[in-house]
Amino acid sequence: MKPRLLGDENTSHKLVAACRRLQPGFPMVHLAAHNKDWCGLNDDDLLDACLAAGLILVAHDRRTLADAATRAIRERAGHAGIILFRAFIRQADFGGQSRALCGFWEHSREWDWFNRMAYIPTDIPSQVAAR
Repeated sequence: MKPRLLGDENTSHKLVAACRRLQPGFPMVHLAAHNKDWCGLNDDDLLDACLAAGLILVAHDRRTLADAATRAIRERAGHAGIILFRAFIRQADFGGQSRALCGFWEHSREWDWFNRMAYIPTDIPSQVAAR
């Protein structure tokens, strides 16, 4: 399995494990397992590294990554894609995160992810009702 998704350093290894329990072979790796040298990179440098590696970044940091994505598009070569969790999914809710991410990826894996940013879950009312 070639990873296509990269959990940033603020996501948990438990998210990757939960996704793989739901979908064996889920194409995600955690940043620390992929390249420890990337730990501690600022958002701009991390997006550049992900672009070079062809990895879509999965993160919780809605506040700074949206700005970094805009800079990447306007000032540099762009970014490989970003998937952000909405605020109502708690960072410690690995079950909710994994269900949202796996379900979303099922429908979006074939998209052109270059310079695309998506927030999950995309359909908030049905996701909340499903809990």
